Amino acid sequence: MRVPRVNAATRLIEDIAVKEIAQASYLCVRDCYALSREELNQQTAHLLGFKKTGIDVQTRIEEAFRVLENDKRVVSGGDSFSVA
Repeated sequence: MRVPRVNAATRLIEDIAVKEIAQASYLCVRDCYALSREELNQQTAHLLGFKKTGIDVQTRIEEAFRVLENDKRVVSGGDSFSVA
């Protein structure tokens, strides 16, 4: 996973592989033990260099959540996620 450098151009969310977004989400959950969907959305976006979570960013991050759930790396408990 690449973390943007300070003052570097932000990549478009479409240019970031879903697996890379999933890894960023996993790292956020792992470091916090459990996060609400909204918190995880915000923290993942921030880790990837996005200041705001518009609809395109949210949609792509949600896709990454499903990858993590399918891979059994995180568990969804309603509106929160924790490490499996």
